Amino acid sequence: MKNYIKELTDIHSTVQEALKTLNEDKEILLKANEDLVTSSDLHIEKKIIKMIETKYPTDHILSEETYSTETLKNRTWIIDPIDGTSNYASNLELYCIQVALYDQDDLVLSYLHLPALNKTYHAIKNQGAFLNNQKIISKKEKTLSNALISFIGPYKKDAQQEPLTMTYLQKAADHNMKIRMLGSVGVELAFMAEGIFAAVYTTAKNIWDIAPGLLLIKEAGGYIVPNHDKPYQMGQTLFAWQNEEQYLTFLEDKKR
Repeated sequence: MKNYIKELTDIHSTVQEALKTLNEDKEILLKANEDLVTSSDLHIEKKIIKMIETKYPTDHILSEETYSTETLKNRTWIIDPIDGTSNYASNLELYCIQVALYDQDDLVLSYLHLPALNKTYHAIKNQGAFLNNQKIISKKEKTLSNALISFIGPYKKDAQQEPLTMTYLQKAADHNMKIRMLGSVGVELAFMAEGIFAAVYTTAKNIWDIAPGLLLIKEAGGYIVPNHDKPYQMGQTLFAWQNEEQYLTFLEDKKR
């Protein structure tokens, strides 16, 4: 299997160069769906797309700001130039630049960079997950009390998910877990892969939100909860854990 080191090196150098040329006075705009986008989002995405079109001219692109309606096919780059734009616009340092590559009918490469925290995560399929080039491995702990769990959503368009979200929120409280919501799916999935979070639950459906962190968690050895007894597919509600034993303990009834 291809090792994708060249692609990883290219995306890393492109992101670093894009950050060096950012305008410090970012412009904040409102998209048609009322989400925020900044001039930095557009600048970073433009730089990444230019690199791909130059070095990999036959590849495909699925990106939040420019190519958001494209579908997945082999050699598709998945780009979220700033995940956590509202945080970034408000000068909250919990945001990331994240990119994934889909090839051979699967995610094969992920890259997440947290500029403000000087953290760079990457994963290549079957080669492990890394933080600043140091391998990270999911934890084997089963204890839930005082462990952190992240909840992202539900959003207005996902209102049907609210009862399940409330059920899981109550279970987290019953197990004395500490609930967090950081405002960036990429950051929260990266933190889980690193071992900061025991679990992440999100109703986010956009592939660019999920793909980079999903591969990172898989390669770290984390557990992705099946959807109705079938393997999780991107576009479904994601519930990820450090290990399956923690999830099974979570499902047990426990009153504080």
